[in-house]
Amino acid sequence: DDEQDVAGLNETLGCKAMQDLEYRHVNCFSDDQMKRYEAYRRADLKKNKVKKLLSILNPILGQLMPSDPFMIAVKGLGKMFVGDVVETARDVQSMWKESGPLQPKHVREAYRRLQQDGLLPSSRKHFNMI
Repeated sequence: DDEQDVAGLNETLGCKAMQDLEYRHVNCFSDDQMKRYEAYRRADLKKNKVKKLLSILNPILGQLMPSDPFMIAVKGLGKMFVGDVVETARDVQSMWKESGPLQPKHVREAYRRLQQDGLLPSSRKHFNMI
């Protein structure tokens, strides 16, 4: 019983430390970064689209309920992936001394760079079914 209390306290303190760290980083954001961060926090991948993608990859995964922890994890990872691509695309746009909305060329170059850095699968065969 005491071990559970200690584990719960550690988990709570860890969560609090993560919130403090996030708060410190958010306070350093420029206005543009803050707008993107707020949009990122509000964004959500549609459950039916994620479920369709999973069923293409593996029919058994298409049977998952939207509240299934695996589905929630896949949505979270997908959101992180999109965030990484967008931030890299913004860096590309800045390096090319361009402004305004991101264009497909920025996103393609960001994807290529992430792939080159080993942060994405290097083979297209993973995505041929999509």
